[in-house]
Amino acid sequence: MKKLIACILALVLCGSLIACSASKSTTTSAAASSGSAAAAVSTGSAASAAASSTASSASSGEKIRFAVVGPLTGDQSEQGNNEVRGAQMAVDEINGAGGVNGKQLELVAYDDQGTPNQAVTIAEKIASDDTIEFVLANLNSGCVVAAQPTYINAGLAVLGGTNSMDELSTESWTNYFRLCLSDGVSCKVLMDVIKQDTDFKKPGIFYANSANDLSCANVYKNYLEQKYGFTDIPMETFNPDTDKDFSSQIEKFKASGVDAIFISAEYTPSGLLCMQCHEKGYYPVFGAASANNSAIFDLAGENLNDCMYTLCGFFNDGTGALQTFCDKYNKLYNLDANDVVTRNYDAVYIAADAYSNGATKDTLADYFSSKTDFTSELGSEYVWDGHIDNQMGDVYILKIVDGAYTQCARGVYPK
Repeated sequence: MKKLIACILALVLCGSLIACSASKSTTTSAAASSGSAAAAVSTGSAASAAASSTASSASSGEKIRFAVVGPLTGDQSEQGNNEVRGAQMAVDEINGAGGVNGKQLELVAYDDQGTPNQAVTIAEKIASDDTIEFVLANLNSGCVVAAQPTYINAGLAVLGGTNSMDELSTESWTNYFRLCLSDGVSCKVLMDVIKQDTDFKKPGIFYANSANDLSCANVYKNYLEQKYGFTDIPMETFNPDTDKDFSSQIEKFKASGVDAIFISAEYTPSGLLCMQCHEKGYYPVFGAASANNSAIFDLAGENLNDCMYTLCGFFNDGTGALQTFCDKYNKLYNLDANDVVTRNYDAVYIAADAYSNGATKDTLADYFSSKTDFTSELGSEYVWDGHIDNQMGDVYILKIVDGAYTQCARGVYPK
């Protein structure tokens, strides 16, 4: 059946590109065709209303319904909607090719607003809906940690496309599987590349005041101390909900002689920090965990050139299936794809492969854990082999040069 899934992808990516259609039995089909996933947000009772309003001739027994959870409103909504759009592309392709064992996939999007409290509320709504068979996890790792007890109690399998918090690797969860590498792997590769390229002498750390970003900041700090022997590393934080002016933090970095700033935050503060440093005549190098969104170019422009490094789950070299995918995504949404998009796209195909090989809602987690050996059409490999972490995970280190991302290095899950 893996060959069938590959054939579905090959048909789609080689020219039979199917635009999102309102006739599809997916609760986000209207959102997908309009380019705004937020238009189809389902929260609690609204989920039932959305499902009813878009019901096709298929009965509930002829569908495989799943949830996608992320911040569909607020400051992180662009990435949250990327989660939904990536998953929806896969849904439309699979359904357009006949579904999975004759069943249509149906995506239900939930807005967790990027907060742990709302993530718990959403998890409870999902768990109370017996028709939801699995979950594509929250964008933020902290939200996943908050929601997991509910998903565990409900027996729901969870695929996490973007949850890089290092501490997740030590959890005893048997229902959760992440597609990306942890910060404990990818951020170390990022630091090694920048050290090799620039031989920085005084690093500093800039991080958002959240559980996710504090975890990443500690990865930076510990690795810089343990591998490179740095001490007294300046660490500056900010409130991601309110702070846009980083003058105070910049002055402290500058006064300390910092020549490399490692950032644990989304692309917007990363771009603002770079731009504001340059406005003050201060030119450190930047290593950002999440600056792989092309919207950063609109924000910071030429300030990014030759000084901003970041990491990403893929690198598009302009050829092959990945380029075809990126072209399709851009045509549908007038946006550039990133690894938030591709990971959720892959996650849907991973689940479809499991169902096509006999998995059910009750056995899906066991299948992911012990039987998944999946290579996506986009080139990523997924094997969990009893672990939370993808044993075939990889990461690309990118540098911004002349207004574009260029590949510096590739890191893989340590064997």
